[in-house]
Amino acid sequence: MKSLEKKIQKERAEVDKKLRTLKSENFACIADAEAATRKLLKNFLYHELTEINVQEVESKSESYFPYEVQVKVGLRESKIKL
Repeated sequence: MKSLEKKIQKERAEVDKKLRTLKSENFACIADAEAATRKLLKNFLYHELTEINVQEVESKSESYFPYEVQVKVGLRESKIKL
């Protein structure tokens, strides 16, 4: 049980790191932001995407990338029989 908890905590740290990187990026459209989020989180075993919130922000540069992502990730619940 402790080994499983350790794996879950390690994966959560990795999820948080990748989400910080994703949140610092801006995207050209909502679809691009959602696709990047789904791609980033599809390979995790213990965590799943629960909500994607894409918001329009003011572009600070000449390139037009007005969307940024806010994501909620939850622990995947599964039934384990012992």
